[in-house]
Amino acid sequence: MLVCDGHVLTAICVTWTIPVSVFFTSIIGWQHFVGRRTVQPRKCYVQYMDDAVFNCILQVSLRVNCFIHAGCARCGAALHLSII
Repeated sequence: MLVCDGHVLTAICVTWTIPVSVFFTSIIGWQHFVGRRTVQPRKCYVQYMDDAVFNCILQVSLRVNCFIHAGCARCGAALHLSII
């Protein structure tokens, strides 16, 4: 059985909850936020990709998320080696 400190579980939950809520809301509701739909008929792409500032914020959050996950993996590997 895997035993994790409460702080680790909280960090993992926050790490997943914030990006999921931001990405899901922006993908589904972007046309309502900006007040118009810019996607052409019979085309499929994410509408916020046209907004450079928002796209930059998402890229930064993706990199932070990867950094946090790498730290969790490194910590997990260290704990695994200390148990063996």
